[in-house]
Amino acid sequence: MVFGRSKSQRYRAPDGSLSRKLVVIGDSMVGKTRLVNRFVTGDYSEEFTTTMLDTLQAKVPYDSTDIHLTIYDTAGQPELIDVRRSVYPATDVILLCFDISSPDSFNNISDHWRPELQQIRKYTHCPLILVGNKHDLRGQPMTSDGAIRAASGVSHGAAGSEGESEGESLITYEEGKSLAHSLGAYAYLECSSKTGAHVREVFRAATLVAMQHKRFKKSRMPGCLPSCVSSAH
Repeated sequence: MVFGRSKSQRYRAPDGSLSRKLVVIGDSMVGKTRLVNRFVTGDYSEEFTTTMLDTLQAKVPYDSTDIHLTIYDTAGQPELIDVRRSVYPATDVILLCFDISSPDSFNNISDHWRPELQQIRKYTHCPLILVGNKHDLRGQPMTSDGAIRAASGVSHGAAGSEGESEGESLITYEEGKSLAHSLGAYAYLECSSKTGAHVREVFRAATLVAMQHKRFKKSRMPGCLPSCVSSAH
């Protein structure tokens, strides 16, 4: 369900509460749907499901009230850009996701998603938060070259950690933060849908930015969110 703009340029849900529109984008299989489902339902599943476009509703506390958040979980395939274009208008905040165990998904932020965002920002400007999924992998044993190592000593993705790619090194937090800065994102945050770590902080940050970004100074640098959300890594 999509709520129309009021004259004050704020969404309102059917119950009269303020509402905001959030769109989640990123490559396929980076954990977008798991992230959304973990936040909305509290559930986590290892099973991979292909998403064309899904819409979920949630309420997020903000400044002594609740904000009705409409979350659009989009497909990541390049050929489905028209589907994503159909939901970009009137978006209040975008979560751009990648998998910290997949260098390809990280590189595609610059190679694919940056150009797509540049196109949509020609007709709609909304703030962006860069999200590194599968933060739980940072607690796994590592080889000397930074790859995840199993107890047997064989280098591979840790079993059961959200379907991570085998034999890949992890993208560092500093690399994620640097990319967020180059994108002009408001923050770089990491979370784990598997453990639930920092998932709520990601959506709290998104809600905060959606509500307040018009009041931010133009000189405000990416990552300058309150410490309660910007430190979620």
